[in-house]
Amino acid sequence: MHEHYMKKVSSKAVTHAESALPWSTKRTVLTQEGLRILLNCSRELPWATKAKHLSHLSARMQYSGYDKKFRWEVLSSALRAYSTLQEKEANGERPMYRARSWNEESQRVEKKNKKKTWYKAGGKKSFIMLPYTKNSELKKEYTKMH
Repeated sequence: MHEHYMKKVSSKAVTHAESALPWSTKRTVLTQEGLRILLNCSRELPWATKAKHLSHLSARMQYSGYDKKFRWEVLSSALRAYSTLQEKEANGERPMYRARSWNEESQRVEKKNKKKTWYKAGGKKSFIMLPYTKNSELKKEYTKMH
């Protein structure tokens, strides 16, 4: 049996709500943190123990400036992702805790193909990376021009 562990000296903050990252990125990062916490707990642990760790994540998000609605969305999303992983394991699609050798051949092929086509978007188009600006103003201006 094991459960999520965090050192006492670890930062109590997460990515701040007012950081320049897009909200979708913040939501994804924090959802993955919630999923990581759940995966770091034994399946046999009682729900109360897992809930304690998720409550701590919620408190860390509150400390970093996130409102109640956003925190609820993040935790709900993490729980859905965890349920999806449990279902895939039950159906035999993928193990919950994958060994490095799991699906090794197809991962190798996929990685090789990504190196050749990562810059293509649906054919011969390429993309440009723009820095994040408030309300995506730079992206909107660029889109008008092209």
